[in-house]
Amino acid sequence: LKAMMANERKANVIGIVEDDRQSAISGATVSVIGYGAEAEVTKDSGNFSLPAHAADGQQVQMHAEKTGYRPANAWCPAGDTPCTILLQRD
Repeated sequence: LKAMMANERKANVIGIVEDDRQSAISGATVSVIGYGAEAEVTKDSGNFSLPAHAADGQQVQMHAEKTGYRPANAWCPAGDTPCTILLQRD
């Protein structure tokens, strides 16, 4: 049972950081709230993939920020369903 419970929290959370024109934002720092040490900086594609610390399908709260934009939080599903985090310019 313990091994099963450990495996349930192995999902990743994937997605993209975009602006309000649906353009990918590179250089944005994205993290699962509570796991800031694992933050990732988006590349040109704006994409991210992080350990969700949750089971497939569970919602996790994400945080994204970049200089020149207002920081944002978003709920994203763990697993294979991509999530979009919208950053608005300051």
